[in-house]
Amino acid sequence: LSFKNPKGINDPARVEHYSHVIRQENSRMNMQVESVLRMALMDKKELELNFEPVLMQDIIHDCIQHIQLSLESKGGHLVQKFNDNDALVTVDKNHISNTIINILDNAVKYSVNSPEIKVVTERTEEYFILIISDKGMGMSKEEQKHIFDRFYRVSSGNVHNIKGHGLGLSYAHGIVLAHGGKIEVESEKGKGSTFYIYLPLHLHNEIKTNEWKA
Repeated sequence: LSFKNPKGINDPARVEHYSHVIRQENSRMNMQVESVLRMALMDKKELELNFEPVLMQDIIHDCIQHIQLSLESKGGHLVQKFNDNDALVTVDKNHISNTIINILDNAVKYSVNSPEIKVVTERTEEYFILIISDKGMGMSKEEQKHIFDRFYRVSSGNVHNIKGHGLGLSYAHGIVLAHGGKIEVESEKGKGSTFYIYLPLHLHNEIKTNEWKA
């Protein structure tokens, strides 16, 4: 059935399904275009970041809600363990949110079966740490060396429905660096991946944000 078929038009459930697919594809294409533009601005140091102190738990909760539909559609579940609920970090909310969503989205996409995702927060004296782990396809040591390279995509083996152009993690890497932080990955082929995002806590990040603005 399709929109060209009268039977499809008269089936509300089918129409809603197709509408949802169209909205998802439109959103995905818009994100790809935006990623290209952001990367171009980042190359020229013209990407504007609007820094403000925020509670990271609020941003993370919003990001989890963003991927909830796709997670549920694959029968997955997500476990949260916040060991620091009052971490104040100076960030650009929009770009840090996009960074976290990119990693969460990959955790969903690169899961062979029902996604199992764990989100943990920690802190050191200087850094807020966000840890996102999955039990998906994982990566070889060689793939891990290139995971943050632009346009690089991990081989998906026999899984053919993984979409994207390899910009998400490169963009995430650039954004985290612009915040004076770092992003790392640990992974094993067939056993999943864990991403670590380190962001300077509020007081420690004031110098970093001033350097970026300069």
